[in-house]
Amino acid sequence: MKTYVIFLMTLLAQSAGAQPSRDFPQKDLITPFRVEVTAGKTTALLFSRPVTTVDMGSGDIAVEPVAPHTNVLKLKAVHREFGETSLLVVTDDGRLYPFVVDYTAQPVYITVRVPASGAESTVNALTERGDDNTYCHVAANAPRNIFGRNAQAGAIWIYLKGLYIRDDMMYARFEIDNRSAISYDADPLRLYIRDIRTAKRTAYQETAVPLVARYGNQRRVNAYSHGVFVVAFRKLTLPPGRMMVAELRESGGNRTIQLRIGRHCLHRLVALR
Repeated sequence: MKTYVIFLMTLLAQSAGAQPSRDFPQKDLITPFRVEVTAGKTTALLFSRPVTTVDMGSGDIAVEPVAPHTNVLKLKAVHREFGETSLLVVTDDGRLYPFVVDYTAQPVYITVRVPASGAESTVNALTERGDDNTYCHVAANAPRNIFGRNAQAGAIWIYLKGLYIRDDMMYARFEIDNRSAISYDADPLRLYIRDIRTAKRTAYQETAVPLVARYGNQRRVNAYSHGVFVVAFRKLTLPPGRMMVAELRESGGNRTIQLRIGRHCLHRLVALR
């Protein structure tokens, strides 16, 4: 009887430890790029959009942005003869670039233009959906509570008109004003946090603020017209010496607008009901 009980307990333990699993479908697997690095030379990766996030699989490689060109990354081996490691890069348009990094004494190429066609978009989930979109609409029609926050590039102006909060979500309302005879076609708005001041010859560090939802007209503003749009993001605070930046880049143009949002603006948050 004792032997039977021991056998039964062993069988139950094995069953509990064997968790069910399944493989990912082949169509959902993303093939990484392969890049070679060495200790005596720098490898440069050139992306089509500014880089917002970098994650290294190990400390065997050093990765550094090339200021002020935030679409260029420098790679170098910290240790010689290290094993294969990984590198993940996300650009401001939400594209994910996975890399496998190998050490070699003599890389074949040290400058690589990374094709966007090989990346995977991570922004498909950014939709005008559910409660987030409902309160985007509420924020678009709420009373203005921010004044004097604007920026321009040429005859294109952007204004921050309101900051609102509902539970764990924050909403920012912008107005874009095109005072030129040329229509303004913009890439998706980008939010990030950075230092207010940086020492000369020192690259500043940016932290992207992921957007959860957006509402309104931001992508195209016709000549001599304006548009209102709202973006939603998870609640946040700004420590001393840091600010949030709202950046609009013109598609195929050079009218890039950067609107600075300081800590004092967050003090004016209004709750949505």
